[in-house]
Amino acid sequence: MALCRAGMAGVRDYLAFADACSGRTGYLVSSGIGRSLRLLHRLSLGEAHEWRLRERSLEHHARMHARLGWRPARGEAHVDSLLRGEAIGALGVSLRAGAVVRGAQEAFERLASGRGAPPADLREPVCSIAVAAGGARAYRRVRAMYDSAGTQEEQVRYLAAMCATPDAGLLARTLELSQSPAVRTQNMHVPVSRVAANPAGAALVWPWLRRAWPRVSRRAGTGNPLLARMISSVAVAASDMETAASLESFFARRPSPGTERTVRQAAETIRINARLRERMGRELGALD
Repeated sequence: MALCRAGMAGVRDYLAFADACSGRTGYLVSSGIGRSLRLLHRLSLGEAHEWRLRERSLEHHARMHARLGWRPARGEAHVDSLLRGEAIGALGVSLRAGAVVRGAQEAFERLASGRGAPPADLREPVCSIAVAAGGARAYRRVRAMYDSAGTQEEQVRYLAAMCATPDAGLLARTLELSQSPAVRTQNMHVPVSRVAANPAGAALVWPWLRRAWPRVSRRAGTGNPLLARMISSVAVAASDMETAASLESFFARRPSPGTERTVRQAAETIRINARLRERMGRELGALD
């Protein structure tokens, strides 16, 4: 994928490589290909060739899910638990695979009613799918679960799940929640990074972060690594040259000690993805 992003190989070359590795079940290969296919699908959203990338991502994650199922096998490796959550999350949230959405909604109802919780590694993807498919009511239910969670780990899972909603108004509310007393300072980056990864929230993150930066930086404190993590989220949300220039200009006027390298890296990542999106449009658009 690195060669593809650098412009030294085509998208079809990478897809052929992914096909050649379809029988590999190791964590690094399966997760790496899944992450790359999700990126390509995300960069293709709204384009005529989007269906091609969605289909490839769907095939890959469906194979993972078919092998791993919903429940852990006796004695399975921990990395299989990670792959299971990754596959179910991708299939249910961004790819909207009907059977997985229904299965997650059933698991969510059991969790919310106290009739049985899914394995810990699946609670976040299950709740994320419920929020993505269930509208404002599901969002409110997960928010209530967040408020009553008994551990910080559970809180983070529910906080992340709230960011899967396709409702821009609820996403804006969740970004504001990150700066409220309801969210601990060490967790305030979670809504920003998760909303950035949600296509429905991609256009919200950088404008919000610009406006909120005085509050964010004051709350985090100078040199806090959380600031760098929030800046990095902009590179997940954006893939256009204008945002890269805006990011550099903003922090040139408002230097934030300890984030200089992150700003440069985020701007470069945005430009790399913008160029990849353009090349992919030319390469795959010619096939439609």
